[in-house]
Amino acid sequence: MPFVTIFGAMYCEAGEVARRAAEALGCPLAPGDPIAEAAETYGASEKRIRQALRPDASLVGAMPLKLRANLVYLQAVLARRVEEGAAVHLGFGGHLIPRSISHVLRVCLVANLEYRLKRAAEIDGLAEKQARRAIHADDEERARFVQHLHGLGPWDESLYDIVAPMHERGVEETVELIAESARARVLAATAASRQAAADFRAASELAADLCRRGYDVDVEFSEGRASISLRKFTFLLERAKEKIEEAAREFPNVQQVEVGVGPEFYAASSPYARDVALPPRLLLVDDERDFALTLSERLLLRDLESAVVYDGEQALRRVRDEEPDVIVLDLKMPGIDGMSVLESLKQSHPRIEVIILTGHGSPEDEEEARRLGAFAFLRKPIDIEELTGAVRSAYEKIQRQREGRASAPSP
Repeated sequence: MPFVTIFGAMYCEAGEVARRAAEALGCPLAPGDPIAEAAETYGASEKRIRQALRPDASLVGAMPLKLRANLVYLQAVLARRVEEGAAVHLGFGGHLIPRSISHVLRVCLVANLEYRLKRAAEIDGLAEKQARRAIHADDEERARFVQHLHGLGPWDESLYDIVAPMHERGVEETVELIAESARARVLAATAASRQAAADFRAASELAADLCRRGYDVDVEFSEGRASISLRKFTFLLERAKEKIEEAAREFPNVQQVEVGVGPEFYAASSPYARDVALPPRLLLVDDERDFALTLSERLLLRDLESAVVYDGEQALRRVRDEEPDVIVLDLKMPGIDGMSVLESLKQSHPRIEVIILTGHGSPEDEEEARRLGAFAFLRKPIDIEELTGAVRSAYEKIQRQREGRASAPSP
């Protein structure tokens, strides 16, 4: 009997289908909340894990380690459940299970908008306008999550074994289809698929352990060999590789360890290269969403990957989660204005370089921003090459400071 994962759009009866499918197959609905189990096992926050499953729209590019680690913790819990045997799992987590495990049946429940609006009214008493808004927001969250993992839309048929349109099939017929498919010989567990499940568990649990130690890595495991790839640039690379290898060799069933760098690792020819070959961690803060996203795309064409947030409060929260190197900051924003954000940042994170980019700044604003520690004060409309140059100059300053700290004699 396979492990069944069910991923459903909002108001598509996913809970009822999962419960009845488990009954029809005579296997358990995955016991307990895997998010709560992951939080308890790895000392993480349930809120953070749920946030990682529904990433904020401001996450342009790679997910920061503090958020991505929570997905790794959840994946480790799911990997154990897959290895333990047949069950029905409901939720986002099924997307974390690799295709190499052939005895997993992947189900997606969808429906047209008319059906979903009707169910929203019946289940939650929502008026059509409220229901449309809720459905749209939920669909966007699912799209961001699946796009982040697979580079595809959430309902793409290539991701699933069954895509069931609930407005056509209904619960009973969908459950019958799942049960019939689950009993097919092609989904029976084989020695190879059981080994793939065991390797998945070993890789996931090792990745979770390394993430908890602060290493942003991908892990593959096969026949006792752990292949570990660093995802992002780190200073003192060889020392980091040694520490990762030491930690991995302490892990059960690990006989060989290989540590390298992944395709997203931006390394210069030496850890302190002056030519700034690696992109900085860059954050754009501007309440004009279209402008900010367009600017992010233009910077990406110049090998400068950025995250985007849309107000001062989001900026301060993002910095607490994942400290950037350089921030491009607007002044006039609702809520906490840019000058207040600059002052707060320079008190709490003085090594971050802040570039002011505003369409409303006066000479007095520029004087105040520089007094508070702004690296540069630029005005909109901005020439993209001028902004790129300012970002790289700010990062060169950071690199020089890091080099100085690294070469300073120990007390």
